Amino acid sequence: MCSAPDHIAAKVRLDVDNLEKSPDYSSDFNNFLDQVWGESLSQVFFKPYLEKMWGCPLNDLPREWASRYLPARDLDLMRKGLTEPTLDYGYNSDFLYPASGRIGDLADAFAAPHADRLILNRRVVSIDKNEKSLKLCDGSTIEFQYLISTIPLNTMLEMLNRKTSNNLLNYSNVLNLRVGFRGKALRPELWYYVPDRSVPFFRAGFPSNVTSNCCPPGCSMLSLEYGMGSRESVDANLNVLAAEAVRYFSDRGILSCDEIEVVDGHLISPGYVSHRMEVTPVLQELAGELLFDDIIVAGRYGAWDYFSLEEAYLSGHKAGRLARRKLRAGVM
Repeated sequence: MCSAPDHIAAKVRLDVDNLEKSPDYSSDFNNFLDQVWGESLSQVFFKPYLEKMWGCPLNDLPREWASRYLPARDLDLMRKGLTEPTLDYGYNSDFLYPASGRIGDLADAFAAPHADRLILNRRVVSIDKNEKSLKLCDGSTIEFQYLISTIPLNTMLEMLNRKTSNNLLNYSNVLNLRVGFRGKALRPELWYYVPDRSVPFFRAGFPSNVTSNCCPPGCSMLSLEYGMGSRESVDANLNVLAAEAVRYFSDRGILSCDEIEVVDGHLISPGYVSHRMEVTPVLQELAGELLFDDIIVAGRYGAWDYFSLEEAYLSGHKAGRLARRKLRAGVM
């Protein structure tokens, strides 16, 4: 959005010139950031942002949490970025979105051909792998031949009465706070990463910059994300949080607000799963054991991996193909 202050840019330039060509990738996450990006960038952005995102000290965070999404360091690109704009925006620079602005329309389109066979809004409360049946919250049961599970892996294991180590399936909750206000965004950006420690949210999006269909005429929308760690409740008043965020972006010339119309909060639990290399073999073994019981795990939470939206879809597609192959093999 704007260039870094000269004193920060000078420190970053010095760090870049002194960074090792081959950082120590075996160090803990806190030191890892300093070695890969330099102390200045780590202190200004990476550390405060990630601490807010995860809601915990970085020493508690495994280095591999982001898996393949922590960008590879490019010293030449870093030097170039100190003097001129760059066009390398990373893996998430472009998105295709439904024209309506509702990402749920994508899922609805996939589901439409099967609408007569879908059961919605009935939570699964237990799984009987021996009887191959699910018990739903209304007391009814559903039998299955093969079960594809995308619910959080820890929750699914509880339904199977399987115990796991307390530190095996770590995660962080996220509060998504939606703020509808009468006014408008003054800049075109879709979202901002916010390392500023003076505010509690770590990311802010402007859905109304994606499509005007998100809001009535004369209104705009702000979507805020707060890292909750293991907490499941918010101490602060949501209206106070909304007013604080609107004031923060208004003071910086990013939006103008005449009046806040709607404040709505939603807890995402889990929000981010903690991917760790040492746990990967355990998860692979666990997935194999579940498959032996005709249960296939898929998606970010089912497979417990840091999937993008596209990868989550492909994971489900792969699971569906596997189930079909097994069904056909059983018939034959």
